[in-house]
Amino acid sequence: MRVLLINPPGSRPYLRDYHCSKVSKAGYLYHPVDLTFQSGILSARHEVRVEDAIAERHSIDDVLRRVKRYAPGAVFCLLGAAAWQEDAHFVAKLRQFFPGKIVVTGDIFLENPEEPLAQLPGVDGVLLDFTSNGFLDYLENPGDAPADMLVADGGKLKSAPKLPRKGSFSIPVPRYDLFPGEKYHYPFVRRRPFATILTDYGCPFPCSYCIMSAVGYRTRPVDNVMEELRWLKRNGYRELYINDQTFGSQRGRTYELLDTMARELLNLGWVCFTRADLLDDELAGRMKVAGCHTVMFGVEHASEPILRSYNKSVDASSVSRAFSVARRYRLRTVATFIIGFPEDDAETIMKTIDIALELDPDFASFNFVVPRRGTGVRKRAIEMGLADPKQIAMDQAGENIAMPTRHLSRDEMAVLRRRAIRSFYLRPQYIIKRALALRTGYEVRATAREGIEVVRGLLRR
Repeated sequence: MRVLLINPPGSRPYLRDYHCSKVSKAGYLYHPVDLTFQSGILSARHEVRVEDAIAERHSIDDVLRRVKRYAPGAVFCLLGAAAWQEDAHFVAKLRQFFPGKIVVTGDIFLENPEEPLAQLPGVDGVLLDFTSNGFLDYLENPGDAPADMLVADGGKLKSAPKLPRKGSFSIPVPRYDLFPGEKYHYPFVRRRPFATILTDYGCPFPCSYCIMSAVGYRTRPVDNVMEELRWLKRNGYRELYINDQTFGSQRGRTYELLDTMARELLNLGWVCFTRADLLDDELAGRMKVAGCHTVMFGVEHASEPILRSYNKSVDASSVSRAFSVARRYRLRTVATFIIGFPEDDAETIMKTIDIALELDPDFASFNFVVPRRGTGVRKRAIEMGLADPKQIAMDQAGENIAMPTRHLSRDEMAVLRRRAIRSFYLRPQYIIKRALALRTGYEVRATAREGIEVVRGLLRR
């Protein structure tokens, strides 16, 4: 069968993948891993093509013309809360003329998937876990409800038991050749082409403001990851964005992977996320030898009591120590921060800005709390009357602030976020430091592009 994987068009640079849809703040895009994973899985039995309308900047009409020209038997669409109204409109337009199977996936289906599915008449099913073979099995037996799928059958919904949320999983090498690699760019990679990969799925830590605590945690065997990395190296890829939520959480397996990467001299530069309480000299040293040049930390907030109430138990001393370790091994640092917990007021947010300036990472990202479906923060926000239980569309980047706090309106939060961005990025000493740190032509172009987007964002808002 011909199968078409679609990242739908949108009016904004939407990142819909990995259960965490958002608007790209600086216009950057990377491979939608839901689709890359499925490209490898489906190619085992079917002819697969990809339409990444966000990367290609295609319109709805462009995509529909390509669907007609390709004439697939089934379409697999990646949808997201950040683009919900546009995505629902696109699916409705697609269903008007496309007679084949339409299966969807995305963050909006992680909690009560029947609710958003009811707004997508004509959709045949939802894949709840993009690492699974559920869609592949469904194409072989469309009357069944495979593992980790919700299937519409005669107006009724049926689903099979979900896959185990712990253990390991393997995938075939994704079909990167089907994706418009030249269209992807990411601020922390140093060269192109780069690939976006996962060495595991989910996260073992229970932070209740993050959706990853709700999807479980499974790892890929080192041999399976290395098969993908070898393919990437043979085919000219130079960088990796390792999109694991917490790289290094299983120390022994991580050392095995890093040592294998270093031993085989893959020479791939890469960037990853980890936790501050995981990074020590041993891990940082092995990461550096294996090619890592940038490490990202979820610092999140200045208030330890607020973080502990959401099951994040990293203290200030651990954060400071991790940044010192990273600098000792000449690893660039990225710190992410969250504004807008239900308990937040102007003072707690200003203290968070102060922490960002004190840590002085190479990059900082200031995001809003998003009461994503399936998260503990959503439940608390609804109980406090801050979030609408029927709300689907939401975005952490600030285009659509999902909720106020008990003490701050949405407008007040937006003002504080703009202050955070100005305070961090418009410091003369920071601008000079960034300019002196540029190493490649790609970095120069990317930094200029992102700087322009940051300024435009400040002016627009």
